[in-house]
Amino acid sequence: MPIVDASSFVGQWPFRPSWLAQPEAIVGAAHEGRISACLVAPVAALLLDDPSATNEALYRIAARWDELRPVAMWNPSMPGCEAVIADAKAAAAPAVKLAPAYHHYAPDPEALAPALDALEESGMVACIQLRVEDARQMRFQVPDIAMAEALALAAARPGIRWVMCGARTVEIQAGAEQAARDGNVWFELSGTDGLACVEHLAAKVRPDRLLFATHMPFYYPEANHLKFVEADLADDVREAILGLNACDLFGIKPSA
Repeated sequence: MPIVDASSFVGQWPFRPSWLAQPEAIVGAAHEGRISACLVAPVAALLLDDPSATNEALYRIAARWDELRPVAMWNPSMPGCEAVIADAKAAAAPAVKLAPAYHHYAPDPEALAPALDALEESGMVACIQLRVEDARQMRFQVPDIAMAEALALAAARPGIRWVMCGARTVEIQAGAEQAARDGNVWFELSGTDGLACVEHLAAKVRPDRLLFATHMPFYYPEANHLKFVEADLADDVREAILGLNACDLFGIKPSA
């Protein structure tokens, strides 16, 4: 059964050092948790308007480790952002990650239309980060992106496949109807909370729209593995959420 981490980061977050920041540590944690592929974005790019240099470093890292799949950080409000899409395609990145709160733009489909046209043409998946850290852990305050705003962006661009990253359980529940209706929205589960949260979401949301994720290095990967230990799920649902959904969405060849 393949296990795919649909959302994590690589690199040291300067405000909260972690032993999980380096690629060797991420790969080691993946092996320990039987994770066959980790989709990683460059954490340093959260603090840079132009993520190009950090993306290039990410591609070099991913080329060294079969377990790491690069997710380019993308700032669609930046002039010339279409070049980031082209570079990501050339590096075989299956997705780009948007962080509107950190890059100081609103997820407005009209304002971002030219950039989103380039993304849609590329066929890559768009991962939108609703939050990175809990507000209690922040060294400087960054507002969350509201799920309603992110879902409105997805609804306005049905030709793009969207993954909502860092959402809490109640936020995913609120997006269940749109995910079922529109068919272009997925949710990764690293930020979910509450007893049996995965089990409850699998009953509320289409299971093929849910993705296992760890959010390393901000969270310890064991925390999200334990959510599945406690979840009472049918075998096919468990296998889908842990890896098969991500394999299908990101074009990853399943491996045991």
